[in-house]
Amino acid sequence: MKRSYTLVLILFIAFLVESQTNASRKTHENQEVILLHTNDIHGQINNFPRLAFVVDSVRKIHENVFLLNAGDLFSGNPIIDMYEDKGFPIIDLMNRTGFNVSAFGNHEFDYGQKILKKRIEQAHFPFICANLINESSLLKSPKAFIKLKTKNNLKINILSIVDNSANGLPETHPAKLKGLKFSDPILTASKYKKLTEKNNLFIALTHIGIDNDIILAQKMPEIDVIIGGHSHSLIDSLLMVNGVLIAQVGSKLKSVGEIKLIVNNGKIIDKSLKIINLQGKNNVDNGMRDLIHQYNDNKMLKEVLAKAKVKLSGNEEIGCFYTDALRNSKNLDIVFQNSGGIRINEIPEGEITLETVYRMDPFGNYLMSINLNPDEIRSLIRFSFRDGKIDLRVSGINYTIVKENNAIKEIILTDYQGIPIDENKTYSVGMNDYIINTYNFQHLEKPMSQGVTTAEVIIDYLKKVGEFDYSGTKRTFLKDLDAQN
Repeated sequence: MKRSYTLVLILFIAFLVESQTNASRKTHENQEVILLHTNDIHGQINNFPRLAFVVDSVRKIHENVFLLNAGDLFSGNPIIDMYEDKGFPIIDLMNRTGFNVSAFGNHEFDYGQKILKKRIEQAHFPFICANLINESSLLKSPKAFIKLKTKNNLKINILSIVDNSANGLPETHPAKLKGLKFSDPILTASKYKKLTEKNNLFIALTHIGIDNDIILAQKMPEIDVIIGGHSHSLIDSLLMVNGVLIAQVGSKLKSVGEIKLIVNNGKIIDKSLKIINLQGKNNVDNGMRDLIHQYNDNKMLKEVLAKAKVKLSGNEEIGCFYTDALRNSKNLDIVFQNSGGIRINEIPEGEITLETVYRMDPFGNYLMSINLNPDEIRSLIRFSFRDGKIDLRVSGINYTIVKENNAIKEIILTDYQGIPIDENKTYSVGMNDYIINTYNFQHLEKPMSQGVTTAEVIIDYLKKVGEFDYSGTKRTFLKDLDAQN
């Protein structure tokens, strides 16, 4: 009997030793972690069938696959923006594709907090953000970070931050952010250096733009990977800054990024990156494709409003058409439109539909009017001129920014024939309420709402005008005196 107990004890000890040896061997084996990532989808759903196929294929090959989004799901596709339950199709498709987490982008707030709250509740994945502070809003304060695990229990900490460069707020209408506060994203991220402790992987899921991602990497080498958005940058080769891999895949779901991390004993020993094109028609998820067809079948948006005699290209031509529509419809002297509010790069020759207008102007901003003198107009143009680029498109006048030593020396205001405008006159000036609320310019009088959105005004204008031609139209000019010397 004793001999039997002794044998059992020997076998049990041998089992423990073998188990510990296997555990030790597993600890020191290389683990592969795959991070698939998107950013700035902006409501573009047509490539989801291809994305779903790619994600499913990668998950069949690799054990540890995580799908991340770096913000800006909404605004840019009227199929989504004008859907009865605004934005729902994107959440539905992301749920079906199996996203693990999403950052907040500035355009997440475009529909307002009530709708965003509903979208967040419908998502099968969390939205996270470290620098969003709920003071008295409809939204609950999101988690700053989440923890994911591989099959072998390697921990992956994912922290998220959003840009707040528009007067301390993300670039959306301030009215949509009531009760919310946004701390400095990079300073906030620096408070979470502890997330790299205990052999965890540390991923930053950001919506602050490539330039700020580089600054973040320089300040926080503790981060292993930064997956970013906001600047719509396509980084198609390995970008390492201070030992941190920085990734971003353009916009509108044209591509998905695949980051491969080889980890040994909790430490990354290799990082690689590739971009997968999602614009092919082959190798798609058929069920997802059928669902996309259903979402796209919106006959209301196919209504023809007018005809473009020739193609309109770029913000200048489209901006001239856009501002003319507002000025002529409301009998204003001058109208301005910010380039960031024009969301398409061209209007093709031929029929213009309701869908075209809502693609161009998806935000639901209201038209405002305000009386300004020429110096006040110049202060608006001066504020809008950033990074050496003209922002405001215009109807009713031409303007020239004269630059010297990287500073504005003069702003010249003329009519279309080049004759200076009357400096003693006050002009009725139109612009959207986003400009009114976010651009810092001089004005003595209060703005007045016209009671309609800019998109509604443009739609009515198109129905009346029938057809138009803006080829070669230009009203904004930049004169660099340094380049002439």
